[in-house]
Amino acid sequence: MSPTKTASNTTAPTQLLQVSGHSYAYRRFGEGAELPLLCLQHFTGTLDNWDPALSDPLASRREVILFDNAGIGRSSGEVPATMAGMATHVMAFLDGLNLAECEVLGFSLGGMIAQQIAKDRPSIFHRMILVGTAPRGGENIMHLEKPSLAKHLQDPQNRGYAVLPKIFSRRRPRARPLAGHSSRDSCSDRTTVNRPPART
Repeated sequence: MSPTKTASNTTAPTQLLQVSGHSYAYRRFGEGAELPLLCLQHFTGTLDNWDPALSDPLASRREVILFDNAGIGRSSGEVPATMAGMATHVMAFLDGLNLAECEVLGFSLGGMIAQQIAKDRPSIFHRMILVGTAPRGGENIMHLEKPSLAKHLQDPQNRGYAVLPKIFSRRRPRARPLAGHSSRDSCSDRTTVNRPPART
């Protein structure tokens, strides 16, 4: 599988990689001399939640690979119940791409998976960027029950990108909605070029 000769998440086609009976959805775009950068998404996030305002500049000097783990987004299978299980799928995906070494950006849950992979196969990551994450299973890691957060996540009107302006984290409360709207609008710029249908 070769990278798309584009440096934009908004135009790169969504591809499906078949590995050992699993179908993994991903986008691969950008080019350059640096090692490819694998991006592992947060809890409940998919390929479409990577903001092009972040991913596109990263693709100016390297390939960027966005990935839906098993059971997420357009990937087949069931979501594993453990970090080790999730990490196993990521390693199978990288093996399917014939990538023996890369760099990783792990965001929240993605950072926990990245740490598990570094433990299980230390040679695979040349460099790790861990964002808003912690070791797996740490006490009070998930605060989804917090009233300030739960009221947005449980609101049926806040589906897809609509929840971003509500929970986007900024120190300045007045700037939070603006930042959330900006990220939502940037993600919504995504085109449907060669986009496989979502799983049913």
